[in-house]
Amino acid sequence: MRLRMTAPVLRRMAWLVAGNMALLAGIFACLLPGDTLAGAVSRLGTVLRDTPRNMAPEMLAAIGLTAIIWTGAIDLSIGSVLAVCGAVFAMGYSHQAHPVLCFAGCLLAAGGLLATNGLLVRWLGIPALIVTLAGLAAYRGFALVLVNVGVPGFDGNLTVPEEIYRVPGRDWAGGILLAAVGAAIVFELTCRRPRLWLAHGSSAAACRLHGLDLPRLAISAFLFGGLYLGLGGILYVSNQQTIDPARMGLGFELSVIAAVVLGGTNIFGGEGSFMGTVLGVLFLYLARQALIYALDDVHARQAFEGALILAVIGFDCVLHRGEHRMEELK
Repeated sequence: MRLRMTAPVLRRMAWLVAGNMALLAGIFACLLPGDTLAGAVSRLGTVLRDTPRNMAPEMLAAIGLTAIIWTGAIDLSIGSVLAVCGAVFAMGYSHQAHPVLCFAGCLLAAGGLLATNGLLVRWLGIPALIVTLAGLAAYRGFALVLVNVGVPGFDGNLTVPEEIYRVPGRDWAGGILLAAVGAAIVFELTCRRPRLWLAHGSSAAACRLHGLDLPRLAISAFLFGGLYLGLGGILYVSNQQTIDPARMGLGFELSVIAAVVLGGTNIFGGEGSFMGTVLGVLFLYLARQALIYALDDVHARQAFEGALILAVIGFDCVLHRGEHRMEELK
């Protein structure tokens, strides 16, 4: 089996640690002009306090997607799955269901849909890219059908003023995020399943020779992804005061995939780490915060964010290519 932490993954993690520190310094430098040192430190503290709540859904979804990509698959439907979570939550709320039931519905919806994706890939023999690309449109349409049928008088969005329905995303996000990230890292370091996912993505032929059930391995990765996306969905939905399935999660999958790849996971599978993904999500979040303070134009911020991702990944690919050439010369 291939090593879980290859040299490129470790190097990418080191860069991301340094990059995150540099971004924090950059944010502080943007806050300092026109304010006292104590004031800038206080405002930076506010940014850091809000960080777990704001990036928790993306980080949890990224951890789940990392496991799927390790096997050589991918799921492009996760943004639309979030919309389904919102629709299920809205249905429960409109019928005065207990908050726990609403949150459980979000978790089951995400887990069930990603498990369905895994089963469709297995039964149909179609690449996950195609199956989940179809789900990108189908699941958002399904979410809109759910709210139009299941929410009385639905007019495009639903306001949730009761604080009890917003507790997980507003008050518990940091604790849930810490527990989930810790569990994922311990799982990767101590359990056999993550190594099998990586082996699947590294060489499916070798896994077959060892008698491994590759379809079952792939489905287990989708189930893991569904669990973490479900947790992220609970935090995402409960942090919204207005539920609008037509707009929820738009572009979410692109940010998550970028963070996973930025964290050192090979988009073709077989290489990566959960810790690298965590650092990748944090890097993108801090980069967005720095750009908010540095640039007023939202389109310029998007352009800089894309260029930053391309620069980091491209530089690493150049070094990785050089390492492969050196190995071929030996």
